[in-house]
Amino acid sequence: MTTRVAYLGPNGSFAGAAARALTAGRDVELVPAVSVQAALDAARDGSVDQALVPIENSVEGSVSVTLDELAAGRRLVIIDKPDAVQTEIRIGALAIPRKHPDYLAWDLAVKILGGEGANRLHQVLRSARGLTYGAEADTDARKDAGAYVAQTDTRTETTAEALKLAVDEFTRLQREKVGLRELGDAQAYLAGSFPLTIETPNAIATQILNNVFYELPLEEVGTFRERVLAITPEEIQRVSRAYIRPDRLSIVLVGNARQFLQKLAAFGFTNIEVIGVDQVDLLSPTLKKDTRR
Repeated sequence: MTTRVAYLGPNGSFAGAAARALTAGRDVELVPAVSVQAALDAARDGSVDQALVPIENSVEGSVSVTLDELAAGRRLVIIDKPDAVQTEIRIGALAIPRKHPDYLAWDLAVKILGGEGANRLHQVLRSARGLTYGAEADTDARKDAGAYVAQTDTRTETTAEALKLAVDEFTRLQREKVGLRELGDAQAYLAGSFPLTIETPNAIATQILNNVFYELPLEEVGTFRERVLAITPEEIQRVSRAYIRPDRLSIVLVGNARQFLQKLAAFGFTNIEVIGVDQVDLLSPTLKKDTRR
């Protein structure tokens, strides 16, 4: 079966050449689009099966512009597992690449949300409400793009409450400036643990290799601690407002959908997709098995 793939045109563009290279050997029909948004809209309305778009390019603008177009609304997918007695919760979105100038402040913001030294998610979901045994968040920055994910689990009957509280913590990072003590604890952990990553010649070589690969200045290795400690509450709030989109998060729940679906609606969650666990295809953009085959 031929797969129709939209790409950022026109014909003869570098994006077109990249699309042909990436789909070589596959049975595809390449369909040029006038913009990233047009390519994504074609995939969403079924005009094409897939969209192949660059994260950053000279035509469309900065990485933030393209990320906004990719995140056209919150997606909440429930993988229905009727025999489950608890629900696995994952919340995340695309984010900035490793070489982005905001990366260090962004990494620290995610640490405050759910990492070592602070971890608001754990404090709220575990310490204050007793809804889980643990919660965390982390960012994974690559060369051309990144992502961040928060994760926890909870009893089936508290799924909606736990999800609402977790999403509220994303919003809180934008709404309120982090306190100096909380910021200081996260900075102390990040700065204090860094020497452990350069204790041996092998570890130093790995750090230098990472800087070369991600096109970062080599002197950043020697100034890491000072740069971390210089980050202010205002910077944490700024990057949180820039790169967290609470209304555009991707959310995946794995559990007994029947037991918490109505509660999700009561907590304000809409546009919910339910996929049976036996129908999941992780290689499909819809996450569903193609029943046409």
